[in-house]
Amino acid sequence: MTTPQGVDVRHGDWLVEAKLGSGVVLPRARWSEQAELPDLLSRSRGSRGVVQVPVDPFKHHSARVSSRKPTSRCRCAAVAAPCWTLSFRMRQPYVVRQNPRVVPDEILTYGGEVVARLQEVLGDGLRGVYYVGSIALGGYVPGESDVDIVAVSEQAIPEQMKPAVAAAVFDTTRSCPTRGLEFTLYRREIAGSPPVAADFEVNVNGGPGMARHIQLDARTEPRFWYVIDRAIAHRSGLAISGPRAAEVFDEVSRRALLDAMIESMRWHREHEKATLYSVLNATRAWRFAAEDVLGSKLEGAAWARERWPNTSLIDAAVDLRHGRPADLDAAEVNILLDHVERTLVDSK
Repeated sequence: MTTPQGVDVRHGDWLVEAKLGSGVVLPRARWSEQAELPDLLSRSRGSRGVVQVPVDPFKHHSARVSSRKPTSRCRCAAVAAPCWTLSFRMRQPYVVRQNPRVVPDEILTYGGEVVARLQEVLGDGLRGVYYVGSIALGGYVPGESDVDIVAVSEQAIPEQMKPAVAAAVFDTTRSCPTRGLEFTLYRREIAGSPPVAADFEVNVNGGPGMARHIQLDARTEPRFWYVIDRAIAHRSGLAISGPRAAEVFDEVSRRALLDAMIESMRWHREHEKATLYSVLNATRAWRFAAEDVLGSKLEGAAWARERWPNTSLIDAAVDLRHGRPADLDAAEVNILLDHVERTLVDSK
């Protein structure tokens, strides 16, 4: 008998509670078409059964298997046999969660372009570059989501040099493969400390579906965006270049995140009003307050839909996130924002 080899199971379109013939239990594994399991995918919601699963489809698909502990991982032992016997119970989730460790090829290419331009300007002064946002959290929707990238410099960027850094990054947005780029550069000292304010060096937004916005003065920006992004970077950031994100970005306390999310709810009520971002940021914040899970916006929507009486509001926001037409009722959005703000305050 050969030595068992670890194989990761890829997140995909279905949630599966499964037990392999080898005796390995997968509490809530996700399978996908990419894993070549059409028989499994054809099963209806709530079905049970047994299926023979070839070993080969798993060899080239890395992923994380979720369990009750958000940070835990499960690696399956592939036995020396032509297939596994998989007994399963499955249900269709409300939204698809991508594997956060599997980045689309076009995003990988674009991330490499951003790194190259930063290296041209900063040289050895560039410590690391990381995906955050929907790419890191598994909620990326091609053509609709932004590419969120944060970078870290070894030192503060001189004021006279900031425009050149911003111009180099903005120049890459012409080839951005999705809606646009949201980019923030921090210096190492700031990234490695608990967040107090926005405290960035350079902030650049732009792309095919996003207006050009360059900000070089962090004092003019609301801090909550950057507190949340740095928390995501520490917990889930994916390195394009440099050390692991958790080694570079300090942990953001629960109290600091709750405060930032309270500010976010108030800002959305005043500025965003009835938009998909108001709804999806609210549902993600609500889930964080209840379960201490900082997931994607779409995961937050799936979680909230099971708890909010007006499911049509959540459905409309998700439709808009996927580029489908839908209408949001401003009064209903405000009711949700008010509820989430109260929950966040009570959770402190």
